[in-house]
Amino acid sequence: MFLPYVGTAIAGATIFQQAMGLGATLGKIALGNDNSTMNWIEGLVEATNPMNTRSEWSSIDYGNTGRNTTWTIENLLGMTAEVIG
Repeated sequence: MFLPYVGTAIAGATIFQQAMGLGATLGKIALGNDNSTMNWIEGLVEATNPMNTRSEWSSIDYGNTGRNTTWTIENLLGMTAEVIG
């Protein structure tokens, strides 16, 4: 079902998110790498990036082995989608 203006809103939000990331990068260049505000904005942009679809739970590294938690529903569905898609 087509929802009017949803695509426009998503496109606008994506453009705003990318502009925030660019602003944070340029701000870090101008103000120095240790600026806490620019680091916070950069972290916010990364946390709201729709391409980062894995939760922290699926990325936990038990025992510092360099491996992620494989047997979560999120990871299993992701692997299934990669095989089918």
